[in-house]
Amino acid sequence: MTGTIVTILLLIVLTVFALVKTVRRGRDNSGCCAMSEMPEKVRVKDRSRGHYPYSFRAAVDGMTCTGCARRVENALNQLDGIWARVHIENHEVQILAKEKPSEQTLREAVREAGYILRPLIADR
Repeated sequence: MTGTIVTILLLIVLTVFALVKTVRRGRDNSGCCAMSEMPEKVRVKDRSRGHYPYSFRAAVDGMTCTGCARRVENALNQLDGIWARVHIENHEVQILAKEKPSEQTLREAVREAGYILRPLIADR
C-alpha cells in the first residue's frame, strides 16, 4: 500500500514538473525548436516592394512556432533578390522576387533549414 502511494505521488510530481516546463517554453517563444534565444533576423537590404515584380505564396510543412518561422524566413532572405515573410498562423510564406525564381532553389533553401516548401502559387 505504501509503495502505491509513493508511486502515485511521484507521478503527480513529474506531471506537474512537465506542465510547468511546457508553459514556460510557450512563454519564451522558443516553442518546438527548444532554442534558448530567437535566431537573429536576416533583413533584406532592398525593402522597396516596387523592386519585386514577382510575388508567390506557398505552404510550409513543419513550422510550429516563431522560431521555425524565423528559420524559414532567414533561409529565403539569404537568397539574392528574394524577400520572404512567414505567416505562422496559416503556415505559409509570402515570397517576393526581383526575377522569376527557381522553385527548386527556394525549395532547397527551405529544406536545408529543416522544413518542406509546398508548390508556389503566383499572387500576381
